Amino acid sequence: LSIKTAAKIFQRFEILCGGTVTPNIVNGLSDSEIKSIGISNSKVRCIREITSAVLSSTLVLDELSSFEPEAAFQKLTSIRGIGSWTAK
Repeated sequence: LSIKTAAKIFQRFEILCGGTVTPNIVNGLSDSEIKSIGISNSKVRCIREITSAVLSSTLVLDELSSFEPEAAFQKLTSIRGIGSWTAK
């Protein structure tokens, strides 16, 4: 996925979320709605996993910057759909 393509898809995602992407808003979207903007099934599953982790406080995004790099890496890669390339 090129940066230009990813930026366009994220722009569509923001619009789909009414201008603000939050876990609660994303949680309210159907898989079909998310897929309609060009997101693959596997990416939808990953979005669902991340959303679930944030909503359950398994993943607290604001805390990641205080983690040691290896701990942040481990935390991120423990979420299904986030691999080493993404976590780095």
